[in-house]
This record gives sequence, structure tokens and C-alpha cells, in this order.
Amino acid sequence: MTPGDVDSVEKAAPGRGAVVQCGLTKVAAYRDENGTLHEYSAICTHLNCIVAWNSSEKTWNCPCHGSRFDNAGTGNQ
Repeated sequence: MTPGDVDSVEKAAPGRGAVVQCGLTKVAAYRDENGTLHEYSAICTHLNCIVAWNSSEKTWNCPCHGSRFDNAGTGNQ
């Protein structure tokens, strides 16, 4: 098991996302520009890989097959 990008969701800066290790699971945490924290499963729904934050596009990207999810963790862009 690998660590997350940051060690707590509190370290997710406004307008950015980060993968956080929460017990045995990983959470994709996105803090919007208003400071509201949004948390989703970091596991891609296609191949069960861990998504990564793409700061240029503000999307969650799957490194296994290239699927992209918006900052709300939905859709396949």
C-alpha cells in the first residue's frame, strides 16, 4: 500500500485535489475555490486503479487507461 499525496484532507488547498490515505482506503479530496471540501473514492470505476489529480485540467485522471473525471469525481471526459 502506498501513501497518499498528503497526509490529511485539511492539506488540500483551495482549487486543488489530492489523494489521501484514510485507513485502508484512498480518498480523492478536492477543495473548491470557496473552501468547501469534496471527498470521493480514489478508485477508478473501470480498472480499480488509483486516480491522480491533474492540476492543469482540474480533473482526476486514471494512470491505467487514461479515463478522466471532473473535479466532482463524475463523468468520463
